[in-house]
Amino acid sequence: MQTFMISMNIASNGDAPEPQTLLELRRKVRDWSYSAESELVYHRQLWQLSGFDSYQFTLSRRGGGLPAADIRVRVSEGQVVSAHHLETGAPVITGDAIGTVEDYFWELEQALRQEGGQVRVEYHSLYGYPLSFCVSESLLGQSEHRQLA
Repeated sequence: MQTFMISMNIASNGDAPEPQTLLELRRKVRDWSYSAESELVYHRQLWQLSGFDSYQFTLSRRGGGLPAADIRVRVSEGQVVSAHHLETGAPVITGDAIGTVEDYFWELEQALRQEGGQVRVEYHSLYGYPLSFCVSESLLGQSEHRQLA
């Protein structure tokens, strides 16, 4: 099992969504039947409405065969521009395990589509980004948990 936790420190002047836009989004959600997929769609839209394309976060990663780590990730214009270990300051080579919030939404979407996989996720109520998520792949007998808190 791998645990990922993200602590967001929004370093952007994201465009706050208009109250009417949020009301329309909430009305749409009311009409959807509840599922993990519809929850993901709603929170992804909430994140996109926030307008943040430059931000930083701390990624806490546990289990899943990767070494436990707390990593500070900086994103600018929707791209990871740097990542380093909090304890040592050593740079981290960005790859599949380190990405943007949009990358994590995509990963969650893929995991939900896979047969035999289980996904647990907790979203930020205002901005929609995933605070914590755990992806289990029963075929591999492994699970991965990330937290952005």
